[in-house]
Amino acid sequence: MTYSVLGLSLTQSVSLYVCCVQTAIDVLKVDIDYAEWSCLPQMLSDGSLLLVKQLIIEIHTAEVASVGRPTSRHDFVTMHDSLAALEAAGFRRYHVHYNPLGMYNSVRTGKTRTCCYELGYININFLIPS
Repeated sequence: MTYSVLGLSLTQSVSLYVCCVQTAIDVLKVDIDYAEWSCLPQMLSDGSLLLVKQLIIEIHTAEVASVGRPTSRHDFVTMHDSLAALEAAGFRRYHVHYNPLGMYNSVRTGKTRTCCYELGYININFLIPS
């Protein structure tokens, strides 16, 4: 599944920016309501995310309103694999914050949960060795 802004996918937008400006992106903020799980692997495989120094991404479970179903075991494995690939590419998480606006009652546990977390990552490939 491809998501686009002005006819360009997120990957194409990042690559076009870097090509035109001839520099890496200092901060990229991504909040695309569950579509991050299809975009992250694509951006890692084509290398466009490696041009980002800092990534702030809001991740969502399938309970987000645009999807509206319980998150499956397969979903959780996909999410884990995507975040592990991000770390393998040199991104290190420095911030985690849950979004209180994404609260829902779990159909599995009956507990109140959130479907949205904001994560901050820094790309260690841009750090200057001391």
